[in-house]
Amino acid sequence: GRLEGAFVSNGQPLAGRTLSIGFGQKQGLKTISCGYPHFQAKTDDQGRFTFVQMPNGDHEVTLVSPFTDRMGRSGWSETPLQQASVSKGETTTVTIDITNSNLPGFILKNLGIDGPN
Repeated sequence: GRLEGAFVSNGQPLAGRTLSIGFGQKQGLKTISCGYPHFQAKTDDQGRFTFVQMPNGDHEVTLVSPFTDRMGRSGWSETPLQQASVSKGETTTVTIDITNSNLPGFILKNLGIDGPN
């Protein structure tokens, strides 16, 4: 299947953001994240993204946020955004609108959005 959509806040596109897919959401499994470029997508200027050749099933779109800790070590975190169900041969379209989300303030700040302090 194929998963495509838009990532927005307050009607404005969130461009240049890296999204990833977590697998196994409704099978009683914890998210299995995949760092392979095949299962990552970067949003374009309009906040649009596309994942092609997705496995069938219920998955979770996550936001990939790089960081550097106080000791200078770099890494990334993945923040769950929205569930999406993909079927073989079908295109699933979603809009991920974080306007009224419960995302932590530091994630919103990293996105350039005013959030709770």
